[in-house]
Amino acid sequence: MPFSLPQRRLIYLLTGVLVLSLVSFRTEWFWQMGGIGVWLYGLAIPAGLVLVSYCVLACLGQCGFVGVLLLVFAEVAFVGLGLGVIWMQPRHPPGLHFIKNVYTEVHNTTQYDTNLSHFDPELGYLYKASIRSGFGNWEFGPNEFHTNTLGLRDDEASAKDPVIIALGDSFTTGWGVEQHETYAQRLEELTKVKVLNGGVSSFGTVREALLLKKLPRDSCRLLIVQYCYNDLAENKKWADALLAGKQYQPSFDQENFYRRQLQNAAGYQYVPFKYTFEIGKKAAKFLFLKPGDHDPFARHGANKPQDHVQYFFRGIKLIRQFYRGNIVVISTSNSLKADTEFIQTAQSHADSSSFRNLHFLNVAGTFKDQDNYVVDGHNTASGHLSIARQLFTFIQKHNLLTQPNTKPSLSLQ
Repeated sequence: MPFSLPQRRLIYLLTGVLVLSLVSFRTEWFWQMGGIGVWLYGLAIPAGLVLVSYCVLACLGQCGFVGVLLLVFAEVAFVGLGLGVIWMQPRHPPGLHFIKNVYTEVHNTTQYDTNLSHFDPELGYLYKASIRSGFGNWEFGPNEFHTNTLGLRDDEASAKDPVIIALGDSFTTGWGVEQHETYAQRLEELTKVKVLNGGVSSFGTVREALLLKKLPRDSCRLLIVQYCYNDLAENKKWADALLAGKQYQPSFDQENFYRRQLQNAAGYQYVPFKYTFEIGKKAAKFLFLKPGDHDPFARHGANKPQDHVQYFFRGIKLIRQFYRGNIVVISTSNSLKADTEFIQTAQSHADSSSFRNLHFLNVAGTFKDQDNYVVDGHNTASGHLSIARQLFTFIQKHNLLTQPNTKPSLSLQ
């Protein structure tokens, strides 16, 4: 017996709800299928939304195509809003916190971009060596992204006998700026000595220390360590493993890293009605979940500066096992309050402990609005230039490139 028209509409509606439920709550199912899963994920979003919007209006006795038309209008409005923010760069647009949360779901990342990074069994991932590629997101790019034989975003000359090494995450890598605009490159131009950009996106202090151990250090007279407020969780995880006498292994193997790459590709690709779907999904989380369960910015701000400092110094102690030179610590989290509190608390901790030749510079204190992207939050070219100039002045004031390396080695314990 054939289904009646209302029954067919109800079946289509439930099918659309099922499809949207899969892309909302069972995304891992798509990544388990490999590359085809990315294609199916991209197909499921518009298919599910069209089925639901059409059938809801039809079940209410209205023209189903009106629902699809409303869906088109919503997508155009959301895309237009995003383009407006990108083009006009208003410093405090309404709903900025919510926009940033949506952006975290759909932006590209260097660490999971298949053109830029590869799996590393010890560090989780590293940039591919000797590549020439590009990287971009909503507010910038694609910027040139070149690496040397060390797999770092710098030229080959800087990889040989560097005098200064800059460690950090995406802020040091230069996420959002051209190769020649990173603060490491600007500092090299100011100091006239080789500066190696050792930044790798999302690396915390402990993992940066493990990376430093692999880099040429004999010529290094100054180490710059850049902190970010989202380093805490990783620092704690890696430091606790090292303190327990274990060789830390990344929380994912090569297969899971590949799935993260697929997830990144699916999130970054555009498909019809993508932003309507992502905004609706994130709005539901804001309505029904606690901020700590879905809001990365709320999680990062929930910890006290002392918590960050405690595990940051575990990383510094690890560095001191194989590097005795001067260290300058900066903090860039796109939050003047958080960065200032971290630098002040870390300075106090160092002053009351046995740390020598450890210096702290609050670079965020002089940032202007144009020094950070509005939505992305990373430093713009002017922000990197500001960091480089402050570092150069600080290095000159304290003669950090001329002082002998006399710091003793410390145990991680």
